[in-house]
Amino acid sequence: MNCHRCGGLMLAEQFDDPHNYTNETEFVGWRCVNCGSIVDPVITGRQRRQSDPSPVNNPTHKEGLAMVRTVLLALSACVFLLSAQPLSAAPQPDPGFAPLKFLVGKWRGTDPEGQPITAFYRFTSGATSLTETLSPKKSPAMTTIYHLDGAYLMLTHYCSLNNQPRMRVNEYKEGDKELAFDFLDATNLKNPSDPHMHKVVFTFHDNDHYTQTWMFSKDGTETPKVFKFERVK
Repeated sequence: MNCHRCGGLMLAEQFDDPHNYTNETEFVGWRCVNCGSIVDPVITGRQRRQSDPSPVNNPTHKEGLAMVRTVLLALSACVFLLSAQPLSAAPQPDPGFAPLKFLVGKWRGTDPEGQPITAFYRFTSGATSLTETLSPKKSPAMTTIYHLDGAYLMLTHYCSLNNQPRMRVNEYKEGDKELAFDFLDATNLKNPSDPHMHKVVFTFHDNDHYTQTWMFSKDGTETPKVFKFERVK
């Protein structure tokens, strides 16, 4: 037998196996008398494993596959548990909002000067308030938030005049075609005679048409401001 490195003569030699790589305490290998190269079962086995490109025989690959399987099983279990849970129902507005519930959505109309204006209504804060955004074409947008105070339906109007009137519905019966909010108080209003919105009346014509009449107060004189709206289909 010749050495694969130098071509020298290989002689059989007995070796010890303290690590039990060969399942034998002793084994026979080959040593080159010229360069000293050794060929034994341990070296041969390692060379065979390294020369095999298949990932199936790679311990690291096997460990990776096992980890992927574990993760997939865990994800499957999570999906099953989530699908078994009942879906939470969306928050429902308080019955006190009944006169205004139909407003949710987008509306278009005209302002007191006949200019285009849009209105958008949506329930917020877990359906505990109704937000109205009025967007005139040539003026800053204004926000009004409708909410309940006990049995009373109220609003806070965030006006472009930089004050915030609060108004309250004092009387309403189911089926009424009008809903009137009367002045209660205001923040950032230094003097009651300063310009501010003092009252607003909703007039419901049908499910697709309504009118807002805002009373603008200045120096004790009130002037109506009428906004007409129709639902955007």
